[in-house]
Amino acid sequence: MSPDNALSLSLASSHTANADPMAISTHLPPARFFEEGTALNRLLLEAPYLARCSDDKTATRVRPREYALRYPYMQVNRPGMVSWLVFDLDHANALAWDDAGLPAPNLMVRNRKSGHSQLFYAVPSVCTTENARA
Repeated sequence: MSPDNALSLSLASSHTANADPMAISTHLPPARFFEEGTALNRLLLEAPYLARCSDDKTATRVRPREYALRYPYMQVNRPGMVSWLVFDLDHANALAWDDAGLPAPNLMVRNRKSGHSQLFYAVPSVCTTENARA
């Protein structure tokens, strides 16, 4: 799976292993995050309908995006398109963007155990295939 179309979304520290993949899970954020105009709503709308997802970084399962969102790792960009730039911070300073004077991310996800985080920046969709104009 290429980094262009498989970026991880770690929503929770618990795992859904050994559970029914289509069952309701605690990974799903509260409904207010899905209201129109929120970053998570945009992520859900722009994610591939059948997104890769899993409990680990392999992203071996393919599920409808509404179910894929419940997994700790989920594909957020469609194949051949980039709508999100995701930066993985492998240290506990989730506010490194602020310390460096960079713009605030549209969405920030933090691992409760390690403190590591991912910064999601929404960008206008860009085609990354041969069909893109130069």
